[in-house]
Amino acid sequence: MLPSTRGRANTLLSQSAIIEAAAEVADAGGVGAVTMRSVAKVLGVEAMSLYYHVANKEAMLDALANWVFEQITLPDVNENYWMRIEYLSIKMKSDRFLIN
Repeated sequence: MLPSTRGRANTLLSQSAIIEAAAEVADAGGVGAVTMRSVAKVLGVEAMSLYYHVANKEAMLDALANWVFEQITLPDVNENYWMRIEYLSIKMKSDRFLIN
């Protein structure tokens, strides 16, 4: 089931709004569920409106991957090496929708 579109149709469309909506779709149904139509549905717009902001589905998925990696906070370099490895493994498990 896709996230609700309630209250989104009147917001300004932007690349960041598209990527955040793509993340919602990926969270709900995995990366395979991320299509131009599914993202447009979440935003309450037609799929063709997305192409003004992203070139195609591949570009949208690339931007989504970049967005996900930007969300990862790396631990301080002064921490113990094994603590960093444990932290990153837990973080990667929590962000595993990219692997679906």
